[in-house]
Amino acid sequence: MFINIPLAYVFAIPFGYISKSLFMPMMIIFYWLTNILGLVLMHKGITNIKSKHNVKECYTKKEFAKDIIFSLAYSLLIIILVYFGILKFPIDYFN
Repeated sequence: MFINIPLAYVFAIPFGYISKSLFMPMMIIFYWLTNILGLVLMHKGITNIKSKHNVKECYTKKEFAKDIIFSLAYSLLIIILVYFGILKFPIDYFN
């Protein structure tokens, strides 16, 4: 949440300049992209650490489902923050 949402916000800003109606959808898309990338990198890192200790463990369906549920919850949080005007396109903060 503290990494992916700010990254998604920054990556969505250029699309907001093209059209303000693109800002929220692109923020959600970039949130999912950064989230997926983060999950893959964490999984690879943990797998690498465990392989050095000869521990074999794979990414289970239960862990994947939990990660998807958290991603959906944070996506809903982004939508709520934009809907109530807490999270806005940057120039809208000055109007």
